[in-house]
Amino acid sequence: MCLTCLMFLITSLLTEECYGAYTANDGVCRFNGTVISQCPSGSGVPKFYRAANAYAVEQTVEAIQTEIMTHGPVEAIFAVYQDFFSYRSGVYIHTSGSQVGIHAIKMLGWGQLQGIDFWICANSWGPNWGMSGFFYIRRGTNECGIESGVTAGIPAM
Repeated sequence: MCLTCLMFLITSLLTEECYGAYTANDGVCRFNGTVISQCPSGSGVPKFYRAANAYAVEQTVEAIQTEIMTHGPVEAIFAVYQDFFSYRSGVYIHTSGSQVGIHAIKMLGWGQLQGIDFWICANSWGPNWGMSGFFYIRRGTNECGIESGVTAGIPAM
């Protein structure tokens, strides 16, 4: 993810349309193929929401869950390893490959699958990746550092 996109994700609250449509695989932020510096709304007019109060969430499962229940989805940053690119379904647990970077995602909730606790996350790589753009990652073990990099914000009205 390019630094401009990462900083935008950390300092702004994105509309669902914006979050799912941008790409940055070559280090340049784009929205539907057009280079951007901020996310446009559906009418093509730049529109974004700044957080009135952005903050780091305490690095515990309980604090992250409370934040999601109280204020909605949060942003998280985690280490990406080579095996993450081939994720298709189930709970992601890093098993092979070296670290290739860091990535910011939207954390929406949590669950349990076959006895494994997980976070429900929305990726930004489009609907053909993972489970229609979503993935599960192991919860409670700080898998790939995901519980160490959670931020949230209260939108400015």
